[in-house]
Amino acid sequence: MKTKSFWVIGSGALSQDDLSTLALLYQPLLATNAYGLYMVFNHLLDCKTYQSDIYTTRFLMDLLNLKEKELAAAFDKLEAIGLMSTYLKDDLFNKLHDKDVFMAYFARATLTFETPSKIANFMTKTHNIDIKKTGVF
Repeated sequence: MKTKSFWVIGSGALSQDDLSTLALLYQPLLATNAYGLYMVFNHLLDCKTYQSDIYTTRFLMDLLNLKEKELAAAFDKLEAIGLMSTYLKDDLFNKLHDKDVFMAYFARATLTFETPSKIANFMTKTHNIDIKKTGVF
């Protein structure tokens, strides 16, 4: 078996409300293996950088007392429910599609009170995106 390693990057700390929501809402959906894996990931994060050190999957299997298939099933459950995303090596950052780029600018407009027509003109000029093809308008 090839040694696989992982690195956890979080978006922030979980509040007490987040933890209770996970326990009450997600634990019945995930079962104990996936819920335990998510909690381990949460506790591996550094409080300042929200990143962990690099660990091997064998470390997870030993810590949670899981076999390789059970660990893979727990990963799949966390990804399926949207609590985790897995990236391989150089694919750490997603490439945005045209519609995603436009929606990011549209979200910025609602926060800064820009008009949609101003953003549509900006997107057309800078990114050569045909707004009608994105299906947003």
